[in-house]
Amino acid sequence: MSKNNIDDAKLEVKNFLINANRPYSCQDVANNFQNKYNKSLIQKSLDLLVEQNDVTEKLNGKQKIYFISQTNTDFNDLLY
Repeated sequence: MSKNNIDDAKLEVKNFLINANRPYSCQDVANNFQNKYNKSLIQKSLDLLVEQNDVTEKLNGKQKIYFISQTNTDFNDLLY
């Protein structure tokens, strides 16, 4: 895997989570990208985003869920 491929996947996963604004498991994110990125690349992207505090990870039983970190969001911009 090239670094460029990981960076591209990380950016697309982050944008997906921002636009969706709801929690997803790694499998759900991988299903959304279908054949564009494999599951291991999605998992690495999510792990990097968690390290950068862009994404929050919660353990739900045995499954981890990921959602965009709400601390970086300005909710005044989101009001209608």
